[in-house]
Amino acid sequence: MEASNFTSFDQLPEDIIMEIFSILPVKSILKLKSVCKYWYTLIQTPNFIIKHFCHKTNHAIPFVHLYFFDTNQLYLSSDECPLLQEFYLHKSTSLKPVTGPLNGLFFVHNLDKNEMALWNPATDEIKKITIPTPPFWPCCLDSPEMSSYSCRILQKSTAASEGSDTHPSIFLKSPSNTDFSLCFSDSPEMLLDPCWILQKSATSEGSDMHQSIFLNSPSNTDFSLCCSDSPEMSPHSYRVLQNCTASGGSNTHLSTFLKSPSSTNFRSYAHHFGFGKDNLSKDYKVVWIRDYFWKEETFTRSASAVISVYSLGTDSWRHFEDNTFLSSHIVMSYFESYLDGFYYWKKIDGEHSCEILAFDFSNENFQVIQTPDVFNTNLGTLGLYDGCVSMFFHFLVESKTCIEIWVMEKLGFWTKKLVFESPLIVKRPIGYGVNGEIILETTSSNLAMIDPRTQEIVKCIGPLGNNGYSLQVLGYKKSLVSIKKLTVVT
Repeated sequence: MEASNFTSFDQLPEDIIMEIFSILPVKSILKLKSVCKYWYTLIQTPNFIIKHFCHKTNHAIPFVHLYFFDTNQLYLSSDECPLLQEFYLHKSTSLKPVTGPLNGLFFVHNLDKNEMALWNPATDEIKKITIPTPPFWPCCLDSPEMSSYSCRILQKSTAASEGSDTHPSIFLKSPSNTDFSLCFSDSPEMLLDPCWILQKSATSEGSDMHQSIFLNSPSNTDFSLCCSDSPEMSPHSYRVLQNCTASGGSNTHLSTFLKSPSSTNFRSYAHHFGFGKDNLSKDYKVVWIRDYFWKEETFTRSASAVISVYSLGTDSWRHFEDNTFLSSHIVMSYFESYLDGFYYWKKIDGEHSCEILAFDFSNENFQVIQTPDVFNTNLGTLGLYDGCVSMFFHFLVESKTCIEIWVMEKLGFWTKKLVFESPLIVKRPIGYGVNGEIILETTSSNLAMIDPRTQEIVKCIGPLGNNGYSLQVLGYKKSLVSIKKLTVVT
């Protein structure tokens, strides 16, 4: 009997098996993981995950975020609406946009329910994120209950002996009960460097001075003030937002005290999120920007934005402030806005000047990009078009909609990429298709897709009735990327 030429599947070279598996949809691959240990291990390797995600057969599809008024109305399926069969439908009762996708992952949030998570829709993997409280509150102007006193830091102490970092000092309360001066009993040197005060003493009735300890930080420019012997001292942390620098030839240094997170009188608002990748560490990160206000009746608001950055690699948050802008200056966009390690927002200041705010996920700082003068308006939606940061404008001209798309082909240089007219009366843009189509919501609540090359309407989906409407459309590729294992597709 002749030997069989048949070769079992497991005898095939690994690269051949990977090539065969890589053309399969995600759901089929997930089933294959349970066939044998070898396949399970192979499918979870970063090489295979990247190969599958980048394979030519893994086409991007529109990710349609549908908003419904209540959970009882979440019934719409692609079978019931044939025109949506080529789309991925995400049905939600939240008006909050999803952020992403990045390598098939999304950041989702619902602060009303104290929920944040990273989500892979294809594998149903979810990583819940603990919502943090920043270790400080931003300075709120005109807050009567804030320790917003002018603080005169008069002298800087030096260590009494080598290796010591404690310095006796006196905290003096002025007759006005609003100005304080901090002077030291053993140092003739004036304070010339910026400092941060982390704790403030509260004077007891009848007393106008309190012993405290001035602690020198390792940086020799940051300091903390700890109360040593007064039971009336505030146990809460305080922080100076403004650097204490001498003005002119004065020896006094103005700054502002900040109340600690133990206060329950603050409320955050104007929340904006970004989701991206640190190109240096290959870590996924979330940036959260928000403002705070003091009292609802007066709406006394913060003088700076509070920034929190979440790292998936360390499962932790870092917090800081930026007093160059407020979160309320940022204009909400439902478009994709992450590109090459940066997340972008449109920002309008009080003088209606338009700038682009860019967050660098590697350095965890902001950059400001200037825009043409024609952008200085509340009109215009920021997003990504044709691989570039873009701005979408639409104007109603004689019963037609004029559409303009500007792109930033290199940093700070903008070009009008596209101009055309459409018979549609546009209510708002909600995204771009995977082949550059423009997706709009019309005033009749239709979802229309326009091919900018031919300027023709290639698809028009009727309204969802009284059930809800399309909130955003994003280009999406299904992936096996694991949130837990930090798989990064370069």
